[in-house]
Amino acid sequence: MNQILYVGENKGNGPIAIKSIVKFFAIVIIAFGIILIGKGSYAIYKNIEINSGDNIPVVYMDRVNNTVVIKAEDNIEISKLIYSWNKGEETILLPNSKKVEEVVLLPNENSVLNVTIVDTKGKETKFMQEWNIEGTDIRKPEIEITTDEDIRKITIIARDETEINYLIYKWNEEEEIKINATENDKLKIQETIDMILGENKLTVKAVDKNGNTETLEKTIIISSKPVIAIKQGNGKLAVTINDEVGIKKVTLNINGQTYGGNYSGKKQLKLNVPLKKGNNTISITAINESDLEQKVVREITYKQ
Repeated sequence: MNQILYVGENKGNGPIAIKSIVKFFAIVIIAFGIILIGKGSYAIYKNIEINSGDNIPVVYMDRVNNTVVIKAEDNIEISKLIYSWNKGEETILLPNSKKVEEVVLLPNENSVLNVTIVDTKGKETKFMQEWNIEGTDIRKPEIEITTDEDIRKITIIARDETEINYLIYKWNEEEEIKINATENDKLKIQETIDMILGENKLTVKAVDKNGNTETLEKTIIISSKPVIAIKQGNGKLAVTINDEVGIKKVTLNINGQTYGGNYSGKKQLKLNVPLKKGNNTISITAINESDLEQKVVREITYKQ
């Protein structure tokens, strides 16, 4: 060898240089192990050929809020993924695929997650990862959505037991609106917004200071039933239907004859219905774009 590692004078009978080299590589191995333990997401092996020619599967473990996402892949199909916390009960998945993913809940104390991959040839490969939970915030924020139809307002509240960071809300696929926490209240964000007429989806996402995230979607319908007004005169029945959201469908039954139509969101509809001499039985049903229904039934006598 052309390169020589200098380790100082040899004052004893044994080869100090060799002993020092062994110590050096031991320190390197320990340091490498500490780096692996410190990572929340890691891959233990990837496409490494062993002496038998078999490939060792790749396993990743990532923490997401209060869960661990296990991802495994192999060059041949995985017949089983077996996992357990510490020495507890095992859970067995039968993916029969080259890739598999599973989400498991984190326990409330420091624990070791054991994962075993069994391929279709029967080869088992074991993995383990320690998770230090104590003293770590893993709880997601809580979201509360309340509606007040009398004043047509919605109150959004996001809470966190440690510190809330911000919330984001949006209607349907519209632009997101972000509300940051204030110094006055680091545990809660409260925002009041206007309701939107009709049927709409409200999506709210809350994020705390440690990155834990919660999302809540709620379909909100704000509408009153259609208003039907009837007025008799000159041998006809004048029917006026109003709706603030829009009229979708109207069905009219007069003396056993049924008439109907679709009106594609009209806010007002006027109909003139001829009356026969004598008694007339009339039923009018109106449905708006929010699928709210109003029905009116009348007995009307027409005298010429």
